[in-house]
Amino acid sequence: MISRNCGVDVCSPGKLLLARQAGFHESEITYTGTSVSDEDIACLKRHPGVRVNCDAISTLRRLGAQCPGRSVGIRINPRQGAGYHAGLHYAGSKATKFGIYQDRFLEALEVAGNYNLNIQNLAAYYQTPFIVAPLKWKPDAPTEKITLAGNINEAIDILAEDVELPAVLEGDYLALLNTGGYGSASSSNHCMRGRFSEYLLIDEQDDSEMEFV
Repeated sequence: MISRNCGVDVCSPGKLLLARQAGFHESEITYTGTSVSDEDIACLKRHPGVRVNCDAISTLRRLGAQCPGRSVGIRINPRQGAGYHAGLHYAGSKATKFGIYQDRFLEALEVAGNYNLNIQNLAAYYQTPFIVAPLKWKPDAPTEKITLAGNINEAIDILAEDVELPAVLEGDYLALLNTGGYGSASSSNHCMRGRFSEYLLIDEQDDSEMEFV
């Protein structure tokens, strides 16, 4: 993994351990969790090389008490965000649980200083809408607006509405771009549709170009 300049961002002890089992070194893992529990802190203490982005003053205080002098990042909430669904706006005019707000930033710095935590970076989450595109582009094909739905027996199983695409036929493949990293991590066996597979695609001509599907 080192030779391909590849790292991983995780948000739970389970994902951290899975990343280690997959061969990532601690220095290649960033932990950006929210509502972090004492069990999370205990796991992070056992992995001192993992970089931690603290998104709450409570996390700074409890991690500092267990790991004084550790290098950390602070996750801020910039009050700006976007998303393809109102429930997926991680920042914006409405307060969310993600990140430390400006009015408490100096307090966060003070708490970090009390435990000699070395702040190395600021982190923020800005959701981007995903894009639907045909796997094989047809430049001369007429376009039409479609609604893309899944095969789960629920009314909310709508992936995209009124997307303009070249005519889609049965058997065509569509790519959902910028969907984020929560494939298997948020999957379920609802309606007993079974598990799916994920693959890391690597451009053999350029080791720096990778895509996870």
